[in-house]
Amino acid sequence: FSPVSQISYALQHFPYASPNSPQSKYYVQLMLGYSSLESYLDLGLTYYPEFTTIKLHQTTQFYISLSNPSHRINGNGTVRVQWNTTECMDCFTLSPKEFHFNINNFQEKQILTTTRIKNAPKTFLIPIIYGEGYELIPPGRFLIYID
Repeated sequence: FSPVSQISYALQHFPYASPNSPQSKYYVQLMLGYSSLESYLDLGLTYYPEFTTIKLHQTTQFYISLSNPSHRINGNGTVRVQWNTTECMDCFTLSPKEFHFNINNFQEKQILTTTRIKNAPKTFLIPIIYGEGYELIPPGRFLIYID
């Protein structure tokens, strides 16, 4: 796959319209060389541990990295990861607030430090991923369970 984006167009309802015609607003932009299903299945996060128990005022570290380099859709390959919780948003502190991965450091483990500051029910940390195709991945694929 070339680092220069190659674009193809799919057209519904106007099979003979040219890209410059009034009907071109109905075109859907597709990346060449990728199928929409196959190309994003290999993108993901790896992390350890996948689940843990954190007692009140205790801290745990999670080691986070990307499973594969980004697709470099926008040219720079930068992927940002932020975290959210499913229960009790203010029961945990998360540091750092955001990770940055790119083509050079995608496999380097970055450390997410999590401290329980209030009693809370069982919860999940949910990654919010931005950039280079990762935003198309459902965040539920990479939950971290905290008891």
